[in-house]
Amino acid sequence: MEKWAASSSFHQIEIDGLYTLINEQQAAKGDPEKFIELDTEFHNKIVQAGRNPILNDFYASLRQRQLRIGIKALTAHGTARAEDVLHEHARIVDALQEGTPELAHKAIDAHLDSTLRAVV
Repeated sequence: MEKWAASSSFHQIEIDGLYTLINEQQAAKGDPEKFIELDTEFHNKIVQAGRNPILNDFYASLRQRQLRIGIKALTAHGTARAEDVLHEHARIVDALQEGTPELAHKAIDAHLDSTLRAVV
């Protein structure tokens, strides 16, 4: 979903807002619940930029699952995973800011793969 949104509307994604969320996550590294709430907001902003109400509703329906998975990944790996997430998010936003959806796709895939490995 995020890759589609990044492709279809990368010019409309609020880059500054995403960087702000990364900074807020940095400050919340010691609070897994807050960190993951901000993580969910980060991903949601990207999906919402696609301006597809059906996709937005579907993505919102996954919120509780995303929160549980995110907290599991953080608590299993501590601040090391939080640091990884911050770097992965920065790579996504950097690619979006450069206007290169292909790089954003790769960064999104790498981030999701990394999260999957952290949970499994």
